[in-house]
Amino acid sequence: PQPKTCSHEGCTNQAVRGGVCYRHGAKRKTCSHEGCSNLPVRGGACIRHGAKRPKSNQEDARTTPSGAARA
Repeated sequence: PQPKTCSHEGCTNQAVRGGVCYRHGAKRKTCSHEGCSNLPVRGGACIRHGAKRPKSNQEDARTTPSGAARA
């Protein structure tokens, strides 16, 4: 199934919420911490306010099995 496109006339962006794209009015979720406008990563919070960073293969390659950073 193809993703729906924005309902704004002439727009070909993917619709996100309410049938429109971010450019035409779809609201982005923000961190649940008061006054923070960062995008949430997990559980409604951004990295700065408690969300754990998702592990990547690149991070694993920089550490030894004991967890100490390589020189």
